[in-house]
Amino acid sequence: MTRRLSLTLLAAAALAALVVAVAVRARRVREVLAVFPSASGLREGAPVTYLGADVGTVGGIERARGSTAGAAVVHLRIRRRDLVLRTGDEPRLRTMGLLGDAAIDIRPGPLDAPRLERGDTLRGGGVAASPEPARMLEALMRGGPRPRRDSSPGGRATQAPQP
Repeated sequence: MTRRLSLTLLAAAALAALVVAVAVRARRVREVLAVFPSASGLREGAPVTYLGADVGTVGGIERARGSTAGAAVVHLRIRRRDLVLRTGDEPRLRTMGLLGDAAIDIRPGPLDAPRLERGDTLRGGGVAASPEPARMLEALMRGGPRPRRDSSPGGRATQAPQP
């Protein structure tokens, strides 16, 4: 009977230690709010980058109170403790491919701006440039050069002349 009780107490202590470890890890994440005129393509769990380096994820998206134009409040979960965010920093939506999935890229603002604290709000306004998907889509829409078949037997594909 005492062996069974010891095992039960040991299991309970291990479970309590696990709950405490998860709670401590969850507190390491700093939440910052960002307001965007539109959050089209953005989903919970999308990456958040600072100058291209992965620093967190999107924790949630909600409609801004009193907004009729579709403005959104985005909860940014910042994992990097050494990252200093300031009130002048600018979050921008960035597309990640042709399907329209979005991420957030934070660009630094003035160094003399005050530091952001937990729960403070950044104002997002723009869309970050994504040249590669834009170029790919533009080439697809133009039609681009297409191979042309030679009519001779066993003909090879040749490049069509550019207009």
